[in-house]
Amino acid sequence: MSLSHDQIRRLARLARIAIRPEESEAVLERLNRVLGLIDEMRAVDTRGIEPMAHPLEAHLPGGQRLRPDEVIETDRRQIYQSVAPAVEASVRASGRSVRRIAGADRYGTAAAVANAVGDSDREAVIAGGEAFPDALSAG
Repeated sequence: MSLSHDQIRRLARLARIAIRPEESEAVLERLNRVLGLIDEMRAVDTRGIEPMAHPLEAHLPGGQRLRPDEVIETDRRQIYQSVAPAVEASVRASGRSVRRIAGADRYGTAAAVANAVGDSDREAVIAGGEAFPDALSAG
């Protein structure tokens, strides 16, 4: 599989990444190399090969020691939300507007923020939902 210049422009727009026309050829070449590597890996017959839990598993005697999954973080949402009214009041007092945007979960919120902000060549808003805190500001 290889990409065309049009597909690179569309991917860049969807990812909200500005690629100058003179950079397009280099980006196209790099992405096509990655896709070529993926095609090579897909062509390898891996039937009968046991998957590894960790790439160093072959080098660790007895395999990798993994601890059992355990929740160690307590739910502190109420504590974090308790300061929200004061922060909002402070922002409003500075003459700025406040618009709350939320989704069903952190990823839904990230998507809602991205859709609300829209296309802009002057600003970037990173809304991924991967890291705490899931609070974003723009403007």
